[in-house]
Amino acid sequence: MDWFHLDTKRNVLVLKLHIQPNARSTAVSGLHDGALKIRVAAPAVDDKANELLLDFIGRTLDLPANRVIIVAGMHTRKKTVQIIHPEPSVITRVRELAV
Repeated sequence: MDWFHLDTKRNVLVLKLHIQPNARSTAVSGLHDGALKIRVAAPAVDDKANELLLDFIGRTLDLPANRVIIVAGMHTRKKTVQIIHPEPSVITRVRELAV
């Protein structure tokens, strides 16, 4: 799949995301333009949408907050997120997100 890949050299899972802020609820809503689309129930001001996004990913994948970071796109809808030291179970759950 082109919206995520495992960088084995750095031991990180890289996710390409398309974020829709100001949604009614926070949820995955399929694929969009080669990225996983996530609706976020927070406005795109004062990093509220980014904070909710990171919290949502952490809860969805059962990860502590410090292992999920935005590495590109802090102020855009297209974001690149890294999951540091992903276990095989995390990779399996990520694959299931777009189903």
